Amino acid sequence: MLWKILLLIGSLTFALPSFSQEGVDSNYIHVFKDKIHVRYFLARKYSNVVISENGQSSINYEPNSNVSFGIGATINSFSLNLSYGFNFLNEEEGKGKTELFDIQANVYKRKYIIDFFAQLYEGFFLNNTSSFTQNYQEPYYLRPDLASRLFGVSYLKVFNSSKFSYAAPFVQNEIQEKSAGSFLLGGKMFYSNLFSDSSIVPFIARDSIYGVISEVERSRAFQIGPTVGYAHSLVIKKRFFVIASLNLSFMTGPVRFVNFDGIEQKQWQVNPTAGIRMGIGYNSPKWFLGITFLQEGTTIKGVDKMGEASISGGSLRLNYVKRFEMNTKFKSFLEKLPL
Repeated sequence: MLWKILLLIGSLTFALPSFSQEGVDSNYIHVFKDKIHVRYFLARKYSNVVISENGQSSINYEPNSNVSFGIGATINSFSLNLSYGFNFLNEEEGKGKTELFDIQANVYKRKYIIDFFAQLYEGFFLNNTSSFTQNYQEPYYLRPDLASRLFGVSYLKVFNSSKFSYAAPFVQNEIQEKSAGSFLLGGKMFYSNLFSDSSIVPFIARDSIYGVISEVERSRAFQIGPTVGYAHSLVIKKRFFVIASLNLSFMTGPVRFVNFDGIEQKQWQVNPTAGIRMGIGYNSPKWFLGITFLQEGTTIKGVDKMGEASISGGSLRLNYVKRFEMNTKFKSFLEKLPL
């Protein structure tokens, strides 16, 4: 019963969108007033582990994460979404079982955005098993002992906030009516922990070098660094939109590896990493239909610089949003709440 409660908690998604019209160019952004935005969505959260060797070959671990169906609403400056992975939406297909606790919170204000991540995954499968062996008896090589932990926070200042809206595609309480973009500046902080009962590199790939990582059972890293980026929304006829956002971070901090014999190796590293946001859809005064994608992550190198490992997490969502006018009584009730 406890894991079901944790799964439900892990499916929560919070967002605090911008709702203020102050400093907004109404020729570019339409801000809704006195509206309730009710959404239905399909979502998949994930946390992938990729181990690569000089950028030429890679070990791609993925969790057997669920596709979930959810409902939610945005009222004034607060959003809450609930989702659950129903069995009819998911098939195991020989991918093993994954236990997860995944909470992602996004704050979309007019002049900045903040993201929080808390992702705990245990149980992965090797998505590219056939790249290493054609004779494996099962569809995928399973790693029920492999676990990842990723905790992080990021901050991005939006410079062209009067004309560019992040809330329009990702929270759906605004409409971007003209194309616009913005430079981004901020910072990130991540803690990652990757561990298993044996080598993180599977035995079917041990013929490859993968540097010191091939002997590692556990890795830990704490990294912090500045971030620069750019985001742009392309709008067609005030309704159809495509948004793309890329930010680059230069993360620095201590990295620790523990090998088979319990020997620990430490190193201070500087590693670049990227964050991505994308979306496409249709946004009108009465309804919204769109797909959004978000990914953040961190990368560490082997102490001999021969291999590297990255942990990335994010979400993919298909959203349908219907907008309703607030009645007088409900509006009066909300005005008394600190939303």
